[in-house]
Amino acid sequence: MGAFRKQLSFCLQHLIDLTNRADSARAQYAPTPYLSALVGGCIENRMDVTSGGARFNFITVEGVALATAADSLSAVKCLVFEEKRVSMGNLIAALEAEPYFIDPHEHDGQVAAISHLPFMLSAALVNAVSSDPAWRDMKLLTSSGFRDASRLASGSVDMHRDISVTNREAITRWVDKAIAELERAKVAMAQGEDGAAALGEFFTQARDARAEWATQTGKAGELVQNTEMDLMKEGFGDQMGRMLLGGFGRKRRQIAQHSKAEERARQHRDELTR
Repeated sequence: MGAFRKQLSFCLQHLIDLTNRADSARAQYAPTPYLSALVGGCIENRMDVTSGGARFNFITVEGVALATAADSLSAVKCLVFEEKRVSMGNLIAALEAEPYFIDPHEHDGQVAAISHLPFMLSAALVNAVSSDPAWRDMKLLTSSGFRDASRLASGSVDMHRDISVTNREAITRWVDKAIAELERAKVAMAQGEDGAAALGEFFTQARDARAEWATQTGKAGELVQNTEMDLMKEGFGDQMGRMLLGGFGRKRRQIAQHSKAEERARQHRDELTR
């Protein structure tokens, strides 16, 4: 239950943040004058209902899945832990899930690396370049590289702050490691031509590690990281084709064949429903 509450709290914070943004967008771009004329308080306050003019605010967050979650957790508690009619292994098999058992402290350390460090690096990138006097001109030249690398910096400030405080020890450890990698590249660049080989090793190591991550497949041969679009991009494919480990080209062909099969199946379903 503790894990569920933690995950629920995380999701609720996201939901509330998105709901607030949606309310602000509605107030700015989609006012409802007719509805506002019929809702008490809007005329007196001279404000649209989307801007908070109503006497009683009726815009709420709808927890439509709350009953399903409660029923599911109660069933697991009863059948697995209390009556022991179903083993945890059988439950996992019935859900067709892949169990991953990990110590809580180890989990926090790993999540700090793959989830928390990325938004720290994204924020650091945006702060570094946007605080420069040339930012006014630089932002006109930005493209997909800056867009992709800076995306996480647009996340919830409250959430990022709270995570950084709560998991500070693990995040600090990974920040130090990231700084060490940047120092490694910095030292190589300072050597000029003499550091070219070290820089090549730096980028090759990162490229190959990401390629190995992006091409992980599940039991059915599907890509587990949902990286189909990345792998279908020609530039990315050319880079991956130079990996020391073979097989990427074959996986790319499998992805293309899988996409074609899905398209044929879709066309067949369309024909049957006509």
